[in-house]
This record gives sequence, structure tokens and C-alpha cells, in this order.
Amino acid sequence: MPPPSRVYYNIYQYINLNARPADVFVHVASPQPVDRSSPLPLFYQVAEDLRRRLSDGKCKVGQRFRTVREVQQEYVVSFVTAQRALARLAHEGFVRGGRGRATVVARRAYPRRARSRRRAATRRVVALWPTSRSVSPSLQTHVASILEGLRLALPEHTVSLELASELLLEKQAQAYLDSLITTPENVAFCLVSAPAYVKRYFEAAGVPAVVAGNVEEGIDLPFVSSSEEQAHYDLTRHLVTRGHRRIIHVIGAPRVAGHEDRLRGFRRALVAAGIADEVELRRCEMCVPFDRSTALAQLRRVVEEGEGITAAVCTGPALASWMRAAGGPRMHVAYDVNSEPHDALPPGTTLLIWPGEEMGYTIGRLLRDQLEGSHVPGSQVFDYVRIQDYEAQEPHS
Repeated sequence: MPPPSRVYYNIYQYINLNARPADVFVHVASPQPVDRSSPLPLFYQVAEDLRRRLSDGKCKVGQRFRTVREVQQEYVVSFVTAQRALARLAHEGFVRGGRGRATVVARRAYPRRARSRRRAATRRVVALWPTSRSVSPSLQTHVASILEGLRLALPEHTVSLELASELLLEKQAQAYLDSLITTPENVAFCLVSAPAYVKRYFEAAGVPAVVAGNVEEGIDLPFVSSSEEQAHYDLTRHLVTRGHRRIIHVIGAPRVAGHEDRLRGFRRALVAAGIADEVELRRCEMCVPFDRSTALAQLRRVVEEGEGITAAVCTGPALASWMRAAGGPRMHVAYDVNSEPHDALPPGTTLLIWPGEEMGYTIGRLLRDQLEGSHVPGSQVFDYVRIQDYEAQEPHS
């Protein structure tokens, strides 16, 4: 079967003419449909499922793997999404190929180990994120980079994301957390933007857990955080140098450790620029609930009464999208992300980019230490990568 004349990048695959049909294709488990409401990007979901299907023991090194067109049809996704999923597998060494060459299995996704195959397949690291199911698509890459770092650090474990709206209310959190830690497959936890009562629960439970973010005083849990005060000082000063004089800082409820650090950096920048005193500072800060309709109503009211607010510093993409909806296209929005954005951003956007995958990998190594019995509470603080403008606009008067 000669290859056709058209070759789609490096993913068209041809086969050995002398091979029997049964030897040509990789026989893998059925695909799982992608979840389009998930915060994980579609290409990431497809790549993870393909990796799962490669781990069923039926694939052999050197066998022909799926083409992009086959992946596209199996998962009902776009050509680009299927291409990115296969590119991720190739980058990680699970498949190999190139332009004009077949893409074949390079190695098993999860190598078998004697007497431990069953155990490895059921050991799960759970990333807990206190939010509802309706997550903005802009958060997809933001979350996926941390999960990718976890997976790289813990290759023999399954990494799953729990969008836990139950954790937003302390009354509901207890029963939900009890059910999680009593599930035998759940062996370790990564706490993303967790309220203080969730951290205290894991401290008392004594199960392996690492906080992605800062920890309140008196809580003895290892954590991986970022230099948030300096970062938001630099981010606010960046907006000031672009000519903005009416800037608001927006955080989400419930408040978590780290929010106060961000506010301190924001206040320092305004005072250093000579554009706010102590009275003005209180008018430049607001905390909104993670309910879109309620938050939008509050943000619109602030914009209308804010005497010419031109820019907003937000804690994350979700609040940034709500702020833009409330302030209109003339509002300049700045916020944090954990990796480079894959999609085009609207004019008037400034990003503060963190090394999300590196932070996730460090969290995974701390969890591995705990699982191996060497639990030493501590912390590691990362600096941001850079501040990047995306077609920033001039501030309006």
C-alpha cells in the first residue's frame, strides 16, 4: 500500500507491505468520549486517553499507530486537536515518526513491573480545585500545565482533577472530603486554591497532601507557591507605566492564603506611583463570589461608579473574563496564568506567566517523598517567567 501523494505534516502513516493485517494496527481499548465541559483542553484529554489505551498490554513496539484522521474520527474533534494530541505523545516518546514516515509505537505508555501492575493502575493522585463545573475555556491550559507536571513527576500514578464546588462551603466540605480520603485508590492530594478549612482537614487527616499556593500561619503542610506580592507589584507598575491611573484589583471568594500577598503588592505599586492614599486603596479592591451572575452584577456596579476605571488586575482567567464582560472592550485586563496561552487573546490583555508545569512537577516530587515515608513539611517559591502584553490599548479617559 503506497502512501498517497498528499501528506498531512508528519502524521500520515504507511505500513509494511509484507505484514499481515493483524500485525499492522495497534489493537487498543475503545476510546472514551471527550468532556467538552471539562477545564482540560480537548487535545490533552485525547492524548491522555490514547496513553491509557496504549497501556492495555496489547500494543507492541514498532506497530503502526493511529493517524490524525483516525484520531479525529474516533474522538469527534478537529484535525488540529487530533494533531496536537499525537504530537504530545511523540514529544513524550510514546510514538515516533516524521514527515513522510510512518508513526509507530515507540514504547509502552506504562511499563509493567512484576507484582505491581494492579497496584500501579489503581494509585491515584487527586488535584482538588474548589470551583463549579461551569469552567471557562480560558482556564483549560491554566490548569492542564500543573496536571502535566504532576503526571511527569508521578508516572506510575493516575492524576485526576476534581472540580469540587462542595469545598466552597465549609458545611459541605467535611462529608465530601471524608468520601475522598476513604477511597482506597486515592493515595495523595494536590490542593489548588484551597480555603484554610480544607488545608486544616488534610493536616489533621495525615494523608499525603501538598498545597499549590500559600499556606495560612499555623497550618503544617508542604506547599509550592509563587512570589505573589512582588509579582502583583510588578504587574500593577507595568499598567501604571502604560498610562493607567484608575486600576482595580479583583479577587475571588472565599479568600485563600496568597490573596493578601497580592493585595499588598498592588497597594505598594499604587502608593509608589503616587496615585492612591489609604482611603483610595480601599476603593480599589473588591472580592467577588464564584457565581458568574452575582459577580457580574457587582463588577458592573463598580465600573459604573468607579469614576473612569481603565484597568483591572485579576486573580486568574475566570475573573478576568467576567471583568472584561462588565467593563466592555475598553477595559484593560491583567491576570495570572500558569503557561503560555494557546489561543488568541482580545486586545487590552496583559498576562503574568508562571512556570505551571515546573511547579506541578515540584508538587509531584513532594508527594512522592510523602508516599515513600519521608514527609518533611516545607515550601518552594517560584518567580514568574515574564509579563506579556497582548495588543494592549491606550487607556481611555
